[in-house]
Amino acid sequence: MKYDAIVRNGSVVLPELPVPQPVDVAILDGRVAALLERGEGVAREQEWDASGRVVMPGGVDPHVHVSWPYLHARTRDDYAVASRAAAAGGTTTILDFVIEGREDPLEAVLARRRQAQGQSVVDFSFHCVVSDARPEVLQGLTDVARLGVTSFKIYMTYRRRGLAVDAETIAAVAERIAKLGGVLVVHAEDADIADEGSAEMKRSGRGAARYLPDAKPPRAEARAIMTAAEATARGGGRLGILHLSSAEGLQAADEARSRWSQPAALETCPQYLMLDRSFLEGERGQRFLCSPPLRGAADAARLWRGVADGEIDWIGSDHCLFLAHQKDEFADAFWDCPHGLPGVETRVPLTLAEGLSRGLSLRRLSEVLSAGAARWYGLYPRKGTLLPGSDADLGVWDLEDRTLIRSEGLHMGCDWTPFEGKQALSPPRLVMVRGRAVAGEDVTPPDGWGEFLSRSSGAPATELRG
Repeated sequence: MKYDAIVRNGSVVLPELPVPQPVDVAILDGRVAALLERGEGVAREQEWDASGRVVMPGGVDPHVHVSWPYLHARTRDDYAVASRAAAAGGTTTILDFVIEGREDPLEAVLARRRQAQGQSVVDFSFHCVVSDARPEVLQGLTDVARLGVTSFKIYMTYRRRGLAVDAETIAAVAERIAKLGGVLVVHAEDADIADEGSAEMKRSGRGAARYLPDAKPPRAEARAIMTAAEATARGGGRLGILHLSSAEGLQAADEARSRWSQPAALETCPQYLMLDRSFLEGERGQRFLCSPPLRGAADAARLWRGVADGEIDWIGSDHCLFLAHQKDEFADAFWDCPHGLPGVETRVPLTLAEGLSRGLSLRRLSEVLSAGAARWYGLYPRKGTLLPGSDADLGVWDLEDRTLIRSEGLHMGCDWTPFEGKQALSPPRLVMVRGRAVAGEDVTPPDGWGEFLSRSSGAPATELRG
């Protein structure tokens, strides 16, 4: 049989199988048509040689912020830049956020989709942020789900930004989302603890970055997780905790799961696995401000155990690109400094290098970098695997080829990186989205190749008809 393209001679990593498979990936009409014995099949257009390398499912990064507001600031990238950076780092699907605010939720989602359509090189979808439980907002979520956006985010902090919600709102939103067959994800930091801690630091003149972890301690995360789990259990549905940062937070999640069977999923990020609060104590500590803040080395060690043993379901980047001067302007006032770290390009190569050095299998790494998020957000098996029928999204990696992260070598448009000098795998030799090369050696990214991903809500037809 003839195929559009074949990736030959690689070791193909499948999250469904314990070890890589010595097969060729045959591609037809943008999908994996077959996994062939080596040397079988004929390619009409192109063959790619992956000898001595592994072929992994394209990365799914379900936590990115592009052109994102934070108080007085806005991140300095757009979908053209961010998606090219994602592709260069082996990520083929990104999920961004829509702030519902006080406008119609559907209109907010449509406006965000227009920003990405025609710009993104990789496939994309969104989460809809919900900041209150007014009847018209809850009813509007039906239209959002009908469009194919079936994940919804709640913040439990950021009162200054008008985003923080209480337990009753979480329960009401969870109940509505459950009827739509969607999932709820939460930024879990207790607003009372965070606000009181920040106010105390402000009164005492302790505005340097080093003081943020004390203003927002691990117990703020742990308390919020317990509150969100109990509220979601009352409302029904499924709860995911984003950017888990601490051992105390993970312990709270384990306790909540025993008590309420919530949260159903946990995410952490490279910054909580590979950095610690000592970076906040340096001369440029303000650049490392993010929420939740960086923790101690013991927290990172506990999170790595959670990644290895399956307690943590995926690793997202929480990509949020502020330039150095945007952060340096507020070096003495962490409460005004924009929080967030660039990472959509470095997530996969850093995690692969560090994970392999810690003995994690390629199968487990494919789970936390791709399949885990794809399953939770309704994208699997279209995304997150290379089984026949899935989209031909893949990355070809040389596991022996390492490099050091340098900001000047990245595609994100940043003038610094929190991972400067960290060891990572060298960039993938080939990255494909739906069978088309979008990054790699001698590859020119195709403008606007990325498609909006409509995800099934699983909601009853009567609900979706509103």
